[in-house]
Amino acid sequence: VLGVFGFLVKASEDVPAILLDEYEIPTGPVIYRGSEEHKDVAKHFVEAIVRVAEKIEKLMKTNIPITMTENEEKTHQECTECNLCKCNLVGGDKVRDHDHLTGKFRQTLCLKCNLELQQSKFAPVFFYSLLNYDSHFIITEFGYDTSLTIIPNSEEKFIYFSKYISSTFTDRFIDACEGGLGSLWI
Repeated sequence: VLGVFGFLVKASEDVPAILLDEYEIPTGPVIYRGSEEHKDVAKHFVEAIVRVAEKIEKLMKTNIPITMTENEEKTHQECTECNLCKCNLVGGDKVRDHDHLTGKFRQTLCLKCNLELQQSKFAPVFFYSLLNYDSHFIITEFGYDTSLTIIPNSEEKFIYFSKYISSTFTDRFIDACEGGLGSLWI
């Protein structure tokens, strides 16, 4: 079976374009067309998605030191309650939350809320009709890969599946048409 795949990496608007370039993360469509000589489209797709996920994981480890204007520092010093949970900030519980990709100060938080705002540990891979068709080709290509986690709905359909890129980061394959995505963002 000959085939074609295409994907587009959609980075959040707050991810600096210079970082996408630095980590060689594609910003335009990636298209692959099978041919008589290159029939293993699913294999090329899996390899391409894993390569991009490895680059995204490296980018997500970026930690630019915080930079604050005088006004931001003054606002932080005067802040007496956490901007998220609204608890009183006393002693060493007051922290400066910042965007690790840009270094920009975001808000004043309590230590607990700041620790709960960790970076995502997965890259969502959305599909149209994943559960009804494409998942079989992809899971077959992964074969007996032990770094694959599958949540089945039946013997032939899957709710979603994940591929571990490292011990702390996964690609999470999700059918965009199935709905119920809210529970997958944990």
